[in-house]
Amino acid sequence: MGSSTVPASSKLLFNPVPDTERATAVRRRIRRAVQLGFLSTGDRLPSESEMANAFGVAAGAVREALAALRSEGIVTTRRGRSGGTFIVGIPGFRIDEVKKDLAAMSMAELRDLSDELTAIARASADLAAERAYEDDIDKLRRLAAVFADTAEPTAQAMADSRFHVELTAMSQSSRLTQAQLRLQSEFAELLWCSGTVDAAREARDHAAIIDAVAQGRSGRAGDAVAVHIRAALRTIVEFKLSLLPEVA
Repeated sequence: MGSSTVPASSKLLFNPVPDTERATAVRRRIRRAVQLGFLSTGDRLPSESEMANAFGVAAGAVREALAALRSEGIVTTRRGRSGGTFIVGIPGFRIDEVKKDLAAMSMAELRDLSDELTAIARASADLAAERAYEDDIDKLRRLAAVFADTAEPTAQAMADSRFHVELTAMSQSSRLTQAQLRLQSEFAELLWCSGTVDAAREARDHAAIIDAVAQGRSGRAGDAVAVHIRAALRTIVEFKLSLLPEVA
């Protein structure tokens, strides 16, 4: 099996993690990246020391995270000159873990996440409408087609996330792309674990976004993305409410 290094855009995933439970945070960051298609089978991760520096953690936390990922069959470590740690499996969503996280989030925290994502995604879409090349738009259309052609939720989640990250990359801003990767991975996990995503609506939203970008309609592109995120937020809120204990 051939191998490749982590794509340049996905390298932006490697930034500091929260202070608490750092090994767990590193594991989840990498796990989400694979689930959502930011890292692909065959990609080689940076070295332990590089990841420790990028995540802002001790090397021991990275080793602990990689050990957990190896036990799940997500990565393998090969020795030798061409060795390293490689992605070898795509994990499913840990729905119970996500439900626990979502139940612990307040509505204010959820709204804050959505507001930050909307601000980044709106700015990115508007810049994409101004800066995208025809080849970029063609790639966006292909990603939208991949989403429309699959009915499997994990594959849909990957295609949807790749669509949005590619859209942000078209803004030609590494800072916006880094923020989008961080926020998209968290938001998408909550959305796709709901099990109630309206795939037809998602596909229509993708088409509206592409049309606005292709026509160079800055403003309209951002509005289309904002509408898309608001609809996703409603799905997540309904998911959160479904987790509340029933009152007798």
